[in-house]
Amino acid sequence: MQFQTAQDELSFQYVPTGFSTFSVIRRVGGVWRQRSYSIDQLPHQIEHHSSIEDADVYITQHQFYRMNRQKLSVRNLCCLFQDLDFQNHPTLAKMSDQERVWYILWFCKEFDIPYPSVIMGSGQGVYLKWYLEWTPAKAMPLWDRVQLELLRKFEDLASDPMARDASRVLRIIGSTNQKSGGRVRVLWESNCNQNCEMDRYNINEFADIVLPYTRAEYRAWLKRKRAEREYILSSPAERKSYDPLIFEDILREQYSSRGRHMYEDHKTLFGLRGWGETGIPDGYRAAFLFWYGNHIALSFAHLDRARCYHEIAYDLRALMPSWKMNRIHNLLHSVYKRIRKVRQGQEWNRHCGRLYSAIYTPSNQRLIIDLRITDEEIIHLNYIQTPETHAAQKRRKRAETRNAVEERRSEALKLRLLGMTQKQIANQLNITVRTVQNYLNI
Repeated sequence: MQFQTAQDELSFQYVPTGFSTFSVIRRVGGVWRQRSYSIDQLPHQIEHHSSIEDADVYITQHQFYRMNRQKLSVRNLCCLFQDLDFQNHPTLAKMSDQERVWYILWFCKEFDIPYPSVIMGSGQGVYLKWYLEWTPAKAMPLWDRVQLELLRKFEDLASDPMARDASRVLRIIGSTNQKSGGRVRVLWESNCNQNCEMDRYNINEFADIVLPYTRAEYRAWLKRKRAEREYILSSPAERKSYDPLIFEDILREQYSSRGRHMYEDHKTLFGLRGWGETGIPDGYRAAFLFWYGNHIALSFAHLDRARCYHEIAYDLRALMPSWKMNRIHNLLHSVYKRIRKVRQGQEWNRHCGRLYSAIYTPSNQRLIIDLRITDEEIIHLNYIQTPETHAAQKRRKRAETRNAVEERRSEALKLRLLGMTQKQIANQLNITVRTVQNYLNI
């Protein structure tokens, strides 16, 4: 068996890309304690926490770039997961561990779900994990859609509806479930190759398998509807047949992606202007913080917003540590009102036959004016653009891509000379085996 300890699993699950952190939560005597660590402390901390016999020990499933486990701090998405509480299932509760494994595998095959990379006993239930190839945080809207679809599919197997969040923690291998006294252990692993390396999934390919329709099908529908839209909107009799809510979940994902992208551009602008050292000057502060917080809210368009207020306030407080929380809440009052409308079911506004999120979705031109962004600054942004700066931004992105490719090619050749296999190089560099082959053939 490949995973004998928690360190074996987590060393495979986490990818070595720059500075990143993980969080450990333990409960001793009913008291919860949480602390975050950098990835280089993983071996020591896991060995220490695995030895605690009288505590429930949990760990984050993704990597973060801050010393917390908030969704906005996610750096890499490492896996998809499901928590099956088989004690609440009339069939699974009576089975042995091996019978549960074969039943889950049969269920996956029957409903066209890829086999999990690993099935783990949680001491009182079952964890299913699908390890991912390197997946950046900007893919979180898609990750959430897939996670929610898995939750729906495994609902008949008593899946835990709370186990769907990117900040979720699961028990670590070798720890003890204090409720049942059972140990957390590996029950089944997917087929490993001769190098004992478990397969990882590509999030886009996984989504096309699991979701009700592929992205290609959605694009075909969108193209057809755009061609029909002019006629439909000019004909009241036909207008009712145009229903954008057919693909409501993917529309929600698109708005969420826009929010995440704009949030990243705001962070880039914050760094370009050196506000981390000097602070945000008067005249810029209100507009920047308002649109910054609004796009955080928009990035949560695909989530249950129970803790949305707290994450927005926490992030803005990090930018303006001198402000009290009531001042931040006053600034974002109108954004909070729209979040509440969305939570109450008023998620969409209709205009000219199109759906718009109830949360503000300003145009690029509006943001450029409000934030006073210069052409020189726009060139360094990825999503805010104008027709005049579009070409310069593309040239910058191409240059950055070429440099990154050359660095990875050089690193792949070095690793090959050290005797590493193509699969090992792919895992080390967080790229596909096909990409490694292309690098080595040149």
